[in-house]
Order: sequence, then structure tokens, then C-alpha cells
Amino acid sequence: MSNPLKRFLIVGLCLIAVAGSYGEPTDRPNIIFILADDLGWGDLGSYGHPRIKTPNLDRMAEEGIRFTQFYTDSVCSPTRAGIMTGQFPSRHGFHTQIFGSEERMDAMKMQRWLDPNVVQLPRVLQSAGYTTAHIGKWHLSMPKNRIAGVPSPESYGIDYARHPDFNWKELGLEWDARRTSELYVDQAIHFMDERTIEKPFFLQVWFNDPHNPYHPTEEHLSAYPNMPPHDTFTKYWSLVTEMDRQIGRLLEYLEQTGLSENTYVIFASDNGPVDSTDLSSRGIAGTGSAGPFRGYKGSLYEGGIRAPFIVRNPSHQAAGMIDEKTVLAGVDLLASFAAIAKADLPSGYESDGQDMSAAFDGHPQKRTKAQMWFYPIAYRAATISQSPVLAIREGSWKLLMNPSGDRVELYNLDDDLTETNNLTNEHTEIAGALSQQLLEWYQSLPANVLEEDAGTLTYPWPGQRWDAAARELK
Repeated sequence: MSNPLKRFLIVGLCLIAVAGSYGEPTDRPNIIFILADDLGWGDLGSYGHPRIKTPNLDRMAEEGIRFTQFYTDSVCSPTRAGIMTGQFPSRHGFHTQIFGSEERMDAMKMQRWLDPNVVQLPRVLQSAGYTTAHIGKWHLSMPKNRIAGVPSPESYGIDYARHPDFNWKELGLEWDARRTSELYVDQAIHFMDERTIEKPFFLQVWFNDPHNPYHPTEEHLSAYPNMPPHDTFTKYWSLVTEMDRQIGRLLEYLEQTGLSENTYVIFASDNGPVDSTDLSSRGIAGTGSAGPFRGYKGSLYEGGIRAPFIVRNPSHQAAGMIDEKTVLAGVDLLASFAAIAKADLPSGYESDGQDMSAAFDGHPQKRTKAQMWFYPIAYRAATISQSPVLAIREGSWKLLMNPSGDRVELYNLDDDLTETNNLTNEHTEIAGALSQQLLEWYQSLPANVLEEDAGTLTYPWPGQRWDAAARELK
């Protein structure tokens, strides 16, 4: 055989092998899970926002499935812990977000990091032969520069990790907090370029955007040339649009390489948007949209815990579907991704979620497990969003209450998305059964502390003393 012919056959066989690995659907698809930070349910054009420009996520929705009933926790660290473990984060001492102060963590009886020895989503997929990667925000431990002994993301079954604590200079890169979305997508593409193509992969891309404070670049602001550049709305919308642009780069890469047909791409947010009335010195008032819902980040009303959720996999779905029936939760993702990957769950493992992967392929599912929440921090914004600290949803019914038994609120979400018609007195048996179930669950949790004013309705009514500084987190 001549050398030119031999080279031709070798190259041809390699191209066929690569095409098979990248383009042909198999029973072991790739999974990319994208998580935004503080993006509201109503912050995408495909979820009803009239002005924010999100063409790539809107296209992803048109090519996949939009879910209207996806639940998270009300702040970032618990949501992430629930996704990683498939269990309610309060089981693991994750009642609220991780603070920068050890004293504050101890006072609230919060764990300083998620225990890497419990069942973890990446490790489950890793055991099934997947290459696993995490790129972006972590927030499942205190920063390494503040406390010793913090486990690295690799301790959780992650093969390839790039995160804010990573030493970017090792790669010859500069950390730029204003361009994190671009940096993370660069690294996601680099991971996919460098991976072993014979193995399927699981890739988490967890953005910092659009979490406040808002510091868009001039380039980001140019997306809204007719709006004042120093306006908070302009800044927030610019960051959302920039994140969308970077997600578009990721989707384009999948299409150009032939990976798109055999890759689930899932997009969600970690909780609701920041309350526009939050004027505490610690934060910046938000401009995100919770859509039609009551509540914002830090609240257990729907606006704080219901988030957008989009699934796209061209080889498995009818495009443009909107699923309004399936009730999903972050704690479902471990079991659902394991089913997609044909991965076995560890013996003895008890999930608080369930396998909802059929819904990802366009077959709505009925939820069989109740969802429960606990958030012990005082709400620092509008009274209308100050929820009790406990909540449960079962079927169409949602009940909120405090551990002391006060402020019992019962809503039928099929008829009352705004949670303004309390049906406790009309449905005493349902309220009683859900209250008992919720309190028994709360009593089973690790020791915890309720912050002063948590679960109460507070407002600086004229004539009353109001010392906002005394209620700030230290």
C-alpha cells in the first residue's frame, strides 16, 4: 500500500471515529448543566420579559422544553448543596448561604463546607464512566484563604475544576470579576476540546452573573445604547444579556463540533432575583423579575424559590414544548441525570428527589414526593415578601408556617400563583396534615438557629423605633 493511500485511510478512519463520538446519538449522552446566579423566573424573553435581550436562551427554549414549575432553595448555597446531593440541604446543615465569617457560621449552626463524603452527583456519574467538570461559582465551602482544611472541588468527584478560588495565573490568565461569564465559557470550551472523546462527559457551568454588585463593561452596556449607562436596570440587563451571549458561544461550539445532537443542555437559576426594595447597606437593590409571583431571593414565597428551567436535546425532544404540569426541583437532578447516564445510585442512598428524566424528553411526569424548605434568616426588604421560615408543597397545595406554629398559610397554586388567598380556615384537614408533616421534618433536621425577626412581618411604621443597622448580618 502506498504511503499517500495509507495516510488517506488512517485520516478517514479517524474522522469516522471522531464523528461517531461527537455526532451520533448514543445511550450515554453528554450532560451540560448551566446555572445562573440570582436570575428571576421572569428575566428571560421566553419567560415573558418584555425588554431584556436573551436571544440565545430564547432560541434554546424554542429548540427544547421550557418548564414553568422548577424549584430551588431561596438562596445559593442550599440550592447548590441540594443539586449535588439530591437531598434537602438542611439535612446537611445548609440552612442558608455560606458567610465569610466563621463566627457568623457558628452562630447560625451552619456547616463550613459540604461534606465531600456523602453521595455527590459528579461522583455518581464518574462511577458510570463519565468525565466530570465544574467551571464557575462554587459556594459550597468557605474561601480557602479564610479557613484551613477546605476540600477542593476535586474531592466531590470532579475531574476538571475551574472556579473563583482557582489559581488562574497557572494558566497564564488574569482573573477579571467583570468578565467571569466569558472566562467560564472559555474554560468550558477548553475542557471539551481537551477531553477524551471516547468517554461521555458531565459539565457544570455555574455563572456568577447576574449576582450583584453590577459592574458591566462598556462593551456589555452597548447592548442597551438608548438607556442611561449608570441606571441599575441598564447594568443588570447588560449582565444578563452578556451571560446569554456567552451561552450562545457554548451552543455554537456544540453545533460546530457535532456534539449538539447527543448532549443534554440544561439551564436554570439558583434562586429568585434580589428584591428591589432591599436597601440594606450590605447589598444593592435588585432589578430582576420574579414574573407573576410573590417573593424574591430569601423568601419562601414562589418568587424566591421558583426559577426558569430549560432542557434541550435535539435527538430526544419535540422542539418548542412548554411543560406546565411537571413539578421539578433541584434535588431531582441527581436521580434524573443518573438515569440519563445509566448510572447506578449507591446502595442505601435515600434521595429527597426523584427521577424526572422522562419529562426532560417531553413526557410530563407526576410528582410523588413532597418538597420542603427551611430558611432561618430575617427578610430585609418589602413586607409582602417576608415569608414564614418553613414551607412544604405537595400536589397543588403549598403551606408555610413558623416552627412555633404561627403564621400558617395555605395556598392552592393551581388557582393562586400570587399566594394571596390563605385557605387555612377553609381546608383545615389539609392544613393540619401538611403542618404535621412539615414540623416532623423540621424536628428531624440538625441543630439550627432562627435569626431574630426570621419569619415575622416587620415594617418601620411611623413612631416605632427602627434600627436597621442592628439587623444587618455581621
